[in-house]
Amino acid sequence: MHIIGLTGGIGSGKSEAAKIFSSFGAKIIDLDIIAHDLTTKNALGYSLIIEHFGYDFLNNKKEIDRKKLRKSIFEDKKIKKDIESILHPLIMEECQSQIKILDNALYLILVVPLLFENATYLKLFYQLL
Repeated sequence: MHIIGLTGGIGSGKSEAAKIFSSFGAKIIDLDIIAHDLTTKNALGYSLIIEHFGYDFLNNKKEIDRKKLRKSIFEDKKIKKDIESILHPLIMEECQSQIKILDNALYLILVVPLLFENATYLKLFYQLL
């Protein structure tokens, strides 16, 4: 298996690049999608965020208010650290689970925003070598 890390900031085209790789047969694991799934209503990340912050980041539909959460993460380092401590282990666990499922893929693209800014996800590549 050839592991390729695809990284970049918000709006840099990661998802579009992943679609192109996928069209050539590469398998894709997108950590943004995993994070989104973990924070949908009643998912584990959603529950843990409520457990930690109460209902501060829920909208009137009792869903995560992603815009409010994103703004708070950019404005408050403590909130950013707390959210990361909640979600990153869950994201890593799900990513590793998906890697095991796709272990026979010839090419695997790991879409990891801020790959080099977070050593947690760099470990994935060292484990896979």
